[in-house]
Amino acid sequence: MGKAGEPVASISQGRPTLAERRKEQLRQDVATEALRLFAANGVAATSAEDIAAAAGVSLRTFWRHFPSKESCVEPLLTAAISTFTEWLRNWQPETPLTTALGQAFTQPGDESAIEVALTVLRLAESERAIREVWLQASYQSWSLNAEIFAGHFGLPATSLEVHVWAAMVSSAVLTAMQRYAATTVDSRTYDAAELMALIRRAVETASEGIPTKS
Repeated sequence: MGKAGEPVASISQGRPTLAERRKEQLRQDVATEALRLFAANGVAATSAEDIAAAAGVSLRTFWRHFPSKESCVEPLLTAAISTFTEWLRNWQPETPLTTALGQAFTQPGDESAIEVALTVLRLAESERAIREVWLQASYQSWSLNAEIFAGHFGLPATSLEVHVWAAMVSSAVLTAMQRYAATTVDSRTYDAAELMALIRRAVETASEGIPTKS
């Protein structure tokens, strides 16, 4: 058994092998059942045995793929974060970031990943271990986003600027999603336009910087 908050797997790059795809599908299946049980019964009342049984895997297999029951949500978070990362990768050089944000999270197939992310964020408000898994997954996406910013602006990947921009944008998006999740607790679907307006506002606020007090 692992401990909550242990490092989660980084977002993979490149074409995975058949074995890797099967492993990832198993992790996704377990993650889906874990989130369903967490949302219905709470994290404390859900055991690793409950999750394994619901997913149709042995407890031994469960522990082979996850260091803790809370870490089960990591594959779902990776999928949601990858949605944004892939969109950022397609950001056109001539388009301002805040303008291009109008297209983010609105492509067909994105809805499920975003709804899952919002569910996890709602759990994270009261579950520290879930929050730690989310923050770890988000942190690991920063370096990849920094590489995208570096390529976009033609700067070295080690540049302080691109790492600050990546952290700023990632944090702004997360903050907006947290705010939206907190104000739509009873909703089972999300309003894409409303969520994007909030994300765009958050990124604009971050881009403007901290004002000087007059």
